[in-house]
Amino acid sequence: GNIESGSVTPLVSDPSDDWSPVFSPDGEKVLFLSDRDCDENCNNLLEIDLKTSQVRKLYSDYHFFLGDYYSRDMVFLSHDAEGLYHIFQKSLSASGEKSFCRNFSQQVGVRLFGQKKLTFFSNRENQYDIYTGGIDSGECLKLTCHPAIDAFPDFSHDGTKIFFHSNREDNRYQIYAIDLTRQVSYDHLIEVVRDMDF
Repeated sequence: GNIESGSVTPLVSDPSDDWSPVFSPDGEKVLFLSDRDCDENCNNLLEIDLKTSQVRKLYSDYHFFLGDYYSRDMVFLSHDAEGLYHIFQKSLSASGEKSFCRNFSQQVGVRLFGQKKLTFFSNRENQYDIYTGGIDSGECLKLTCHPAIDAFPDFSHDGTKIFFHSNREDNRYQIYAIDLTRQVSYDHLIEVVRDMDF
C-alpha cells in the first residue's frame, strides 16, 4: 500500500481466503496460509516472491494451522493432527519433517531463537501458560503457572529473556519478561517490563 496517500492494495489477488502473513528474514518473500485450490477444511502453506509476484505452494494439509514461524529455510507450525496438537519442523528446501512437543492441548504462537530453541503458549492444564523447548532434544519446559492468560511469547535479541503478555494484574494486559538465566521456577522468573533495567 501507499503510506502517503493511505491507500491499501492487495498483495495477492485471488478469490480464496489468504491469512497469517510472515516475512522471510531477508524481506524478499512472504509466507501465508490459504484455502485456494483445495477442498473444504484444507489449508495450503504458500510463499510469494515480492520481486516477481510468483506464488508457490510449500505444503498442504487437511488440518488447521494454528500459528507459524518462518526462519531461513525452515517452517515451524502448530498443527492439529487427529486430535493431537503438535509443533513440527519442515524444510522448505528438502523433504522430511520432524514433530515434537505433541499434546492434546493447543500449542500456538511458536517463536524461534537461532536454530535450537523455541517458545510457545499452550492450554495444557486448562490455562494458557508459556513453554520453551529444544529443537534437537524435543523436550518442552513449562515456564509460567498462573490462572491468567499468559500468551504470545517471543525471545529477546540475545535469547536470555522471553517476553509475553498477561492479564495477571487486575485483569489488565501488560508485557512481562522471563529471565532464562535465573535458576528458579515459575512466577519467580517473571518481572513486569516497566520495572526492569535494560
